[in-house]
Formats: sequence, structure tokens, C-alpha cells
Amino acid sequence: AANELALLLDNSLQSMMAMMAMQLPGNQNCEKPGGAKPKPGQMGKKASEIGQMVDKLQKGSKDGKGESGKSSKEIGRILSEQEALRQMIEKAEMGKEGTGNSKPEILEELDQMEDLLLDRNITEYRERFKRVESRLLEDERASEERKQKEERKSSVGNRQQMINGLEENDRLRK
Repeated sequence: AANELALLLDNSLQSMMAMMAMQLPGNQNCEKPGGAKPKPGQMGKKASEIGQMVDKLQKGSKDGKGESGKSSKEIGRILSEQEALRQMIEKAEMGKEGTGNSKPEILEELDQMEDLLLDRNITEYRERFKRVESRLLEDERASEERKQKEERKSSVGNRQQMINGLEENDRLRK
């Protein structure tokens, strides 16, 4: 009896969900669950966060206050943030967001930087990271410029269509 009740409830739940899905536009099947393309500026923001973490780690090691356990945790956090940045870059590459050619170079550079951080060569890591950060910011800036150019191009065509439509209306009225 309990199994029949569970099946009945499951069937009614499935039918209610199907009815709700029919009321919404689209087929309600996400092709990339949790995998939206990064928004403009997200990669640069993530890179600056990592840069601040590296600065903090470098200051702690210079002061001599950095305990080995604490610095290991900070390195672990930096590596996890760097991996999140890598995933953002890969998603942007799949979506053809930003410039396409420098992304594989940046990914390769991030691989080499991981080794530097694990070897605790923080100074070299920081220098390379600044180069990667500047490349990411340049890519995002170039992407934004391309989007603005596309918007300008499309608005010119819309204005011309609007003018042609008004001229057609004036001609039909006469």
C-alpha cells in the first residue's frame, strides 16, 4: 500500500512539473548546468583577487611572520583560485568570448606558474602573474570594444530602416 501511494505521489508530481514546464518558454533542459560563460570583467576581477592573495603571501614571508602551515594554506587557496580562473578562461574559450589566440598561451603559463608556487618561488610567480593579469585585462578590453563596434553597426542599420519606413508611410499617405 505504501509503495502504491509513493508511485501515485511520484506520478502526480511528474505531471505537475510537466504542466509547469509547458507554461514556460523553451524546452527547460539546460545544456550546460552551472556552466554559464563568464561575464565581462569576471576574469580580471578574479585575477586581481589572486594578485592580492599573492601580495599578502609575499609580505608574510618577507616579514618572517609567515608560519609554514599558514603559508601552505594560503598557497592552497591561491592554487584553488587559480584553478577557478583557469576554468573561467576555458569556458570563455569554448564560448569564443574575448580574443581566441592568447587564451591557450595563458593556460600554459598558468600551468608553469603552479609549479613555481608549489616550489615556493613567490617572486617569480608574482612577476608572471602580473603578465597574465595584464593579458587578461587586455583581452577583456578588446572584447568590450568589439561588442561596442557591433552595437554601433547594428544601430546604423536600424536607423536606416526606420527612415525608410517613415518615407514609405509618407508616400502612402499621399
